[in-house]
Amino acid sequence: MVLVRKGQITLFIILGIIILVIIGLIIYFARTEAEKKIEVARPTIAKVPQEIQPVYDYVQQCIYSLGKEAIKKAGERGGLITTKFHYNEYEPTEGRAVAYTPDLIIPYWWLMTSPNKCKKCEFITQKPELSDIEEEITNYVMLNIDKCNLKPFEKQGFIIKKVSEPMLKTTITDENTFITGKYHLRISKGQRTTDIEDFYIPFDVNIKEAYKLATELTELEAKGQYLEYLTKDLLDSFGGVDKNKIPPLYGFKMSMGRPVYWVKQNVAEKVQNILSSYIPLLKANGVANFDFIFGPEEVKHKDVYELLYNREFFIPLEGSYPDYSLNFLYYQWWKPYFDLNCNGQLCTADVVNNKLMFMLGLQEYSFAYDISYPVLVQLIDKKALKGDGFVFQFFLEANIRNNEPLQGQKIISLPEMPEPSTFCNPDQYQSGELTINIKDQLTAKPVDKAIISYTCLKDTCSIGETTKGVLKTRMPKCIGGIITISKQGYRTYSNILDTDFDENLSINIQLVPETKIKLKAKKYEFMKTGKFAPWKLEPSLGAEKPEKDENVLVTFKKINLKPFEEPFSAIALLEGSEAKETNLVPGDYEIKITSMLRPKEPLVIPKDRRCKDIPTLNPFEGFSNEQCYTVPEENITFDFKHPLPYGGAEVKTTITPQKLANKEYIEVKYFTFALDKIPEKQRIAE
Repeated sequence: MVLVRKGQITLFIILGIIILVIIGLIIYFARTEAEKKIEVARPTIAKVPQEIQPVYDYVQQCIYSLGKEAIKKAGERGGLITTKFHYNEYEPTEGRAVAYTPDLIIPYWWLMTSPNKCKKCEFITQKPELSDIEEEITNYVMLNIDKCNLKPFEKQGFIIKKVSEPMLKTTITDENTFITGKYHLRISKGQRTTDIEDFYIPFDVNIKEAYKLATELTELEAKGQYLEYLTKDLLDSFGGVDKNKIPPLYGFKMSMGRPVYWVKQNVAEKVQNILSSYIPLLKANGVANFDFIFGPEEVKHKDVYELLYNREFFIPLEGSYPDYSLNFLYYQWWKPYFDLNCNGQLCTADVVNNKLMFMLGLQEYSFAYDISYPVLVQLIDKKALKGDGFVFQFFLEANIRNNEPLQGQKIISLPEMPEPSTFCNPDQYQSGELTINIKDQLTAKPVDKAIISYTCLKDTCSIGETTKGVLKTRMPKCIGGIITISKQGYRTYSNILDTDFDENLSINIQLVPETKIKLKAKKYEFMKTGKFAPWKLEPSLGAEKPEKDENVLVTFKKINLKPFEEPFSAIALLEGSEAKETNLVPGDYEIKITSMLRPKEPLVIPKDRRCKDIPTLNPFEGFSNEQCYTVPEENITFDFKHPLPYGGAEVKTTITPQKLANKEYIEVKYFTFALDKIPEKQRIAE
């Protein structure tokens, strides 16, 4: 029996070894195949003659510099260098991007697209595909490659001829990024002529890891709403029946005295201070700067201690992202959408309107917060790009309504991360020759350096750019694909193009130019004649020019878009009565006007003493008692740094080609509440 058992053990060992060998071979061949896929994209670089090497090295280095510049720009802008997302400088949650600086517009990856006061709210992701980021980098390099100045080499005796336009491609792999392709140059010196064509430029930056981390954070916010739950906890923690705190979500006080009062605007500022202080404390596991707080040894219940100190600001990630540090930021100058169930600017207990509660000496405080605000998410790899560093950043939008995370009626699902595709490999361009002729719709002149891309399902290929308005190329075959043509100063063109043809084909496309036009504004003023008098429109005054200290933000958002039409928006900030230029195209628009007054001299709403008859159970007091209070408890001051919300308007209109062609300017009109023209003694918080 013992011999039989030993034989069985030997047999199992042999079978185990065979299985391990098979598994090892499978892993080996799988890795080899994966490496081959990467190697397919990497061309075989022919050896360059020594005397030509300086020219080749220069072009290689120039493409590297342009590529590095493109990678950094793409990272800073959520993956998209040439984003045209609409943004609102004064109300960042009413746009699809946030103006971090005037030159840096960063898009939301997750946001509510409905207006802030929506009933049936819709949410959407603006996360680009990884192939979109590759295309953005490629287009940037190709658009700027003429900056590679070869003239100094001509002074050294080189004759350099560009044989063909560059055809480059960016590839983002699991570990790094590289640009490959052809840039055919013919170089002559003396009696020798050499062609250089193939280039391979690697970049030590793991964009894919940043993309995966950004995707997981976005999905967790979309599905789990960690920003909203943190906001709710902060409101609850910092609220209380105390004028030095913010109004509580719910609270009560046993007192026959006057209730606690808050001023709504002051509450909004306190909430902004809280958010700016505590949003940066958010952290997640699996990243380079994760710092778990361990309980001290002397603590009796370490697990409870660690739970309390870590759970509030902790985001559990499934993936591991060792190259990247993670930061969350909210700055106070990003004005949130804020509303609170107050009586105008005065927030207090329900006791004033509830006689029975007052007679029992019970003051009930119940407040419903509505808040929307942007959060900047930064992913930082300090070692990338030869130590120069790489930042990938984007915005998420948090939305609280009635103290609870806002649940959308319709949520557009997040796309899954696509697998690598060979669709855009130039070897797959097997259609007949396509000639694309592009002209200006108004002048009929050829449009040079228009960038052409082609999308089939989830794949977007950078095809090339026009020379003197023409591009001749073969295309990857697809039915129902979309050709997109973009050029700065023109409306982006998109339409269906079937490329499943073998014969030669020619198409003609007209690009609509953006027309530069001046924008002016005029206002109608609401006035009042006494301290507690109602605001009334003064039609006799007519429309007036904006004040010298007034800033008027005008945003144009194109509506009623045609199928495949790209979104379009324009923005202009008018300072005082001066006209400003903006670029527009014909179409139907939704126009939003926001006015802010930035007075050089302080504009004050003074403290105001008010009295009310409060019901009592004391018959000697006539069953009522006069209670007096001061509101606001401190003066409210508006100045250049703290502007006064002055007015605005929202309108819809149609801008025709004739309007743009025949008018010197477009005039918009709006309404203001002229608090600055009312004597200080008559200004009240209301």
